[in-house]
Amino acid sequence: MEAKPPGFTPTGAKIVSLEVEGFDKLGCKGRKKCAEHKRLPANANLLKLIPNTRYSFEPAGHDGGVLSGLLCKCSCCVEDVESYKVYVEVEFIPPNPPGTVRFSICFPCGVIEE
Repeated sequence: MEAKPPGFTPTGAKIVSLEVEGFDKLGCKGRKKCAEHKRLPANANLLKLIPNTRYSFEPAGHDGGVLSGLLCKCSCCVEDVESYKVYVEVEFIPPNPPGTVRFSICFPCGVIEE
């Protein structure tokens, strides 16, 4: 969100999909051991606009176990996976059509990539 396109004034944002990849080395490196993906239902409202801001959003609710379920399906909750990357796709509303941003977070290192 560093470079905002002209006229970009979202009033809402929602996470539309989550994806996980498990790796056999720390830092989300090495051989990919597994991958799982899930589109979230349209009513999954996990983000809300922070009052008195234009582009800042914060968690609005719980994902109902979607991320935990993906991690366990991907075997990230068992041995052989040393790190995992979570890809998050966020849809901003408006513009019309809604714009999307995709980023990833590596665990346990915490590196965020756009």
